[in-house]
Amino acid sequence: MRHRHTFIVTLLLALLLAACARRTPAPSPEPTVTPRPTVPIRPTSTPSTQAPPAMQGVYPVDLLTEDGVPIRGDYYRPIAKHAPGVVLLHGIDHTRWDWQLLAVRMMAQGFATLAIDLRGAGESGGQPNDPNRLADVDAAVAFLKAQAEVDPANILLVGANDGSWWALKYASEHSDIRGAALITPGIRYDERLLKQVMAAYGDRPIFIAVSDNPAIGDDNAVKVARLLDELAAGPHELVILDDNAWGIGLLMQENGLAARLLDWMEDMEQIP
Repeated sequence: MRHRHTFIVTLLLALLLAACARRTPAPSPEPTVTPRPTVPIRPTSTPSTQAPPAMQGVYPVDLLTEDGVPIRGDYYRPIAKHAPGVVLLHGIDHTRWDWQLLAVRMMAQGFATLAIDLRGAGESGGQPNDPNRLADVDAAVAFLKAQAEVDPANILLVGANDGSWWALKYASEHSDIRGAALITPGIRYDERLLKQVMAAYGDRPIFIAVSDNPAIGDDNAVKVARLLDELAAGPHELVILDDNAWGIGLLMQENGLAARLLDWMEDMEQIP
């Protein structure tokens, strides 16, 4: 009996060791965050005259405004030389990520595109009610002008909702901006103010799009869009749609608006 007991114990121990040997190790957990490039492209005070090697991709950038606010952005760098530069400005309750699909299309068509989180939004510093967002736009424009593949004399601004105001206001104060596109302009209807701003904007091209769908009920944006179009002294295009969407969302519909905006941007190359 003693030998039999020893045999049984030995057999059980052998079976246990065999089972442990066959057990596969537990897989390592999948990463929860998509890896991003760790080396940002930063603006330089004296841009290189040599264009860097062609590289298609998206790069995170960290900017610092004149008043010391850190601004986070994504640079969609095209395979191109002398590329037009585009700054994308989101509206309230949105971030730079909302531009992603459109920004990729812009990059594919040769536009050097920078989408930023305005102060107080997304990953940028500052407060959302800070009125000095023109400084954010200034930092973004300076970044694009500093990139060797960008034509510094060909910078466009695209704004959605209240981002439209920062685009229009900045362009009105900086004559080196080639043009501005305003999507569902979230601008207070003030005829006197808008006349002043558009007079300063001058005869540069402007693109305006809005939806007049009653379900949205944004009569202010429609009125502002029509007034800006009337006040435009240069080439202007007004697109009025009937979609139940506004701002960046209006560009995501199957209404052809994104294609019309890109066509307008490309037509800018033909305007002296």
